[in-house]
Amino acid sequence: MDKKNETNMEVKKRNRNRVFRYICSHGTVSNPDISYAMQMSLPTVTQITKELIGDGLVEENGEFQSTGGRRAKALSAAVNAGQAVGLDITKNHISLVLSNLTGEILKHGRVYKPYVGICGSDPHYYETGAIGDYVVKPPFVLGHEPVASFLGAGGKIFYSLRAK
Repeated sequence: MDKKNETNMEVKKRNRNRVFRYICSHGTVSNPDISYAMQMSLPTVTQITKELIGDGLVEENGEFQSTGGRRAKALSAAVNAGQAVGLDITKNHISLVLSNLTGEILKHGRVYKPYVGICGSDPHYYETGAIGDYVVKPPFVLGHEPVASFLGAGGKIFYSLRAK
C-alpha cells in the first residue's frame, strides 16, 4: 500500500510490527535503542512496547547500566508466548517445522510421501457423507494415500484430518 494513502490505524499497526520485529532480531534492547535505530519518537516507541508487554509478546528483563541518567529497561521478545507452524507439501515429501516467535526452529520433520491420486471413494464420501452404509470416522481420513503423521513438540502426534 502507498504510504500516502495509509490510515492512522495502518501506520500504528505497521510501526507495532516493525518494533516487534526489531526486538526479535536484536535480542535484548531498550526503548531508546529502538527509537534511535528506527527513527521513531521515544514516546511512540514506549507506547508500542507497553502494548506489546500487555499482550505478552515482550518482556522486561531488568535494566541496562546507567549512562548518566535513568537506567533504561531491558526488553526482549517473550519467545514462548506463541509458536508458528509451517507446512510444505511437495510431490515427494511433506515437511513440518515448529518455531517460536523469534523464528528459532524448535522442531522439524520431513516424511517421504510420493504423490498419489485421489481414491475413488473420497469424492463419493464427500458428496454423500458415507460410502454405502459405512460412515468414515477418525482415525480414518479421506485422502488416506498421502496422509502422514508427525511427531511434534512434547511428543504429541499431529495428524492430517479433513475438517467437516
